[in-house]
Amino acid sequence: MKTKLILFIILLFVIGCTSTEKKGTQSDDGAIVIDVNSALKSEPRNFEDMIESIELIPLETTEASVIEYAQKCFVTDKYLFVMDVYQSSLGLILFDRNGKFIKRFQRGNGPEELPFYNDVFYADGYWYVLGGNKLAKYTDNGKFVDCKIFDDMSDEIQKVGNRFLSVQSKSPDNKFKIIELDSNLTKINELCLELMPFPFFEGLFCYDGENCLIFKMTDNNIYSYDNSNGFKIKYRLEYPDFEYKISYDKYEHQRDAFSKMVNDMDRSKYFFYENNVNCEDYLIFDLLSNDTSVDILYNKNTGTACVLNINKETDYLLWEMGEAYISGQKNTLWGIISPEDIEDCWTNNPNNLLSAKDIEILKNAKPDDNPIIVIYKLKDNL
Repeated sequence: MKTKLILFIILLFVIGCTSTEKKGTQSDDGAIVIDVNSALKSEPRNFEDMIESIELIPLETTEASVIEYAQKCFVTDKYLFVMDVYQSSLGLILFDRNGKFIKRFQRGNGPEELPFYNDVFYADGYWYVLGGNKLAKYTDNGKFVDCKIFDDMSDEIQKVGNRFLSVQSKSPDNKFKIIELDSNLTKINELCLELMPFPFFEGLFCYDGENCLIFKMTDNNIYSYDNSNGFKIKYRLEYPDFEYKISYDKYEHQRDAFSKMVNDMDRSKYFFYENNVNCEDYLIFDLLSNDTSVDILYNKNTGTACVLNINKETDYLLWEMGEAYISGQKNTLWGIISPEDIEDCWTNNPNNLLSAKDIEILKNAKPDDNPIIVIYKLKDNL
């Protein structure tokens, strides 16, 4: 009887350990701890092995739709929004889902115009476009609906549930702020995170209008927000064997402080740089060491992390990476193939991901054409 009791206790212990590993270890404040330390010591995984399928969308090139550099891409089941740098300024262009040009949004000070473009996102069937302290609302096919002005200048804005979150990475009092706004864009709350000496690479990710993550460079905590619980730490990164301890006072108030710090770094050490992707099953973020960037993939279902090995011959897959807001498609991401990388893409076809049709698209592309958008689906069970 005593032996059976001991075996039963051991069984419960094993089950408990297995369950904890799958869900991810939780700290006292409820944050999910990501074991980056183990990920950096383990064998990396090839990113192309994780892709189930890809889709290429060549963007129509006309005089009105020329893109000098595609900075961001946003996708629905019917349309594509591309933020581009054109003639030294940010522009916004709408294409249909097949890449056919529909319209370029004009910049200006009129009632239906924005003086410039900071951010764009899709929620509840509408596009929201940010320019400074103006937020314009459009139907999914780009028809103007409304434009509102709020009090504070903002770098990014997202709709989370029935609230808006506005990101200020360079506020007047030198703090990194997340401003919580109601549906009328009236400020109701704010979260202040002290800036490090390097006031950039802060951001906000929201992939479905509900699941929101907030991050800032060198901070190993990734924050979340929801209408019920407000702001809290969602993930905490742990990598004690590899973490670079930054002496901020050494670089504070120096010119080119960030570059100096990076040049001083031990190449075997890292610090948190930025969050890249937050989707249903995965979180992908960057660690930086000197001039070396390491991509970490965290599986939300198993609680495990690994290093993504990016093959330099196929790095177009991660040229720019973010969520593709496509209705009903899990773990779907986008990438951008610029014209100068097109030949490398069709001559290197990892895992035969490119179909004959895809290769024909790439072969027919001209150097002056617009970029090609890549939509790729990650395997659900990695």
